[in-house]
Amino acid sequence: MTRTAYILLVAFAAVIVAEADDTAKIGVLEIGRFQVPEAHQAVAVDATSIFAISNRTIARYAKQPAGDDKEPLAKWTAEAGSPIIHLNSGFVCDDRLYCANSNWPAKPLENSVEVYSADSLRHLESIAFSESSGAINWIDRHHGAWWIVFAFYGEADVRKTRLVRYDDQWNETGTWSFPESVITRFLPNSNSGGGFAPNGQLFVTGHDHGELYVLEVPGRGEKLVHVATIDAPIAGQGIAWDHSHPGTLFGIVRSKHEVVSMQVSKVVPQVNVIKDVPYLGDGRTEKLDLYLPANDGNQKRPAIVIVHGGGWHGGDKAAAREQNIGNELARVGYVCASINYRLSENNENLASRLRQVWPGNLHDCKTAVRFLRMKADEYSIDANNIGAIGGSAGGHLVAMMAVTDTGDGLDPAEPYGEYSCRIQAVVPMYGVHDLSVHAEMKGHALNEDDMALCRQASPATWVTSDDPPALILHGTKDALVPVEQSNILQNRLESANVVSQLIVIDGAPHSFHLQPKQRDLRPDVISFFDRHLRHP
Repeated sequence: MTRTAYILLVAFAAVIVAEADDTAKIGVLEIGRFQVPEAHQAVAVDATSIFAISNRTIARYAKQPAGDDKEPLAKWTAEAGSPIIHLNSGFVCDDRLYCANSNWPAKPLENSVEVYSADSLRHLESIAFSESSGAINWIDRHHGAWWIVFAFYGEADVRKTRLVRYDDQWNETGTWSFPESVITRFLPNSNSGGGFAPNGQLFVTGHDHGELYVLEVPGRGEKLVHVATIDAPIAGQGIAWDHSHPGTLFGIVRSKHEVVSMQVSKVVPQVNVIKDVPYLGDGRTEKLDLYLPANDGNQKRPAIVIVHGGGWHGGDKAAAREQNIGNELARVGYVCASINYRLSENNENLASRLRQVWPGNLHDCKTAVRFLRMKADEYSIDANNIGAIGGSAGGHLVAMMAVTDTGDGLDPAEPYGEYSCRIQAVVPMYGVHDLSVHAEMKGHALNEDDMALCRQASPATWVTSDDPPALILHGTKDALVPVEQSNILQNRLESANVVSQLIVIDGAPHSFHLQPKQRDLRPDVISFFDRHLRHP
């Protein structure tokens, strides 16, 4: 791969058609251009790699090459006679590359999504579709659903081109057609690429024009709304948003075999932070900070409770990690509540610290969930879909929120007792999940009462098959809480057939946020919450 340019330009491309005043400020700034032999149909991207896609070939390159003439990190080519003959686009989700494939222009059309390992490009599976008239041209994942376009070509048929939404079982849940103002720009071809921006707007391309068409997707399946047309330094074909760098879009120039990276303005939603909101009732000084996504009308958004760490005796809702998590999740459409909760007064041994605050600290966390449900209308919260994330002591507490319910005797009686404190998804980060094992490892002597307390306060004690999905994060260089603690929780969840995943980050220490230098965890965390808290 030859790096022909990687420079910042000084001007934004102009919006040439706009139907909304706010969107009229959208602009595109080219930030990089790379020559890649395989850049013929589309480009896909993840936190570290660029995937150049041709009809029968995919090549993975390092996103930031150190010099010229880079060789691909991995490459896949269809074997002779393979039905994979027209790969049109790609999208990376959960370490898998999903590519739209058809046998266009043959008739009848055969359409599939081809799935590859994003690391090795090993072909994993094919997902076939019954559509035999339109050609599948692109696929994306957005708000917990799959989105696919089936394209029709030529003046007679192009208006049949449609966007289709699917659930995780590939059942169709909605269909939208394209507005005439965009159809006329597609001609004589059709829609080639597309993807959802961080603000939820849909950006699509035609076959050849250096333009991006910005669309809104109405809540019910009908016609898409054309918001703007933007000049862009590409030439149609497949595009891909870089979710590790919100607002960055990749495209190609087919005639030059170039991959182009662009910064698109006004697509990264602003976050409104409301500080020090009382949530525990009269007489309590602990408060929470709300991170609210940009206003998107009356749409209900899932919510996330963020629980800080600090060994049950320190920490704060406005610490750097908690601000990082709140802002990152709010930018992609989650209402976040970073909470302060009751803390112990000293930092003695584990059992002593815990005895001062247990189970009151857990009660505070659960009360935050009730508070969000009570305020669902005020803050446009989807009360049926609330998750939690926390690190260290916060990781322990959010795990306890997930594995305990009313029948376990650990729910607070008040306030807001009429609301459920059950959560629907959880991300515990480097938490302690078997307190007795951890105390022994630390050399803390436990008497019989201490042991009983540790059992009651250990997430590993309470795991049952009806617990919500969990994504557990831990680093191999954690000197405070060994990764074995997360292994304990993962093993219990697996034994109970709870949907769960443990990601161990090589070289990561204790107390990292969503972007440790070892690995950008935002795609993992966001896609996890999207799968389990957003429903078509």
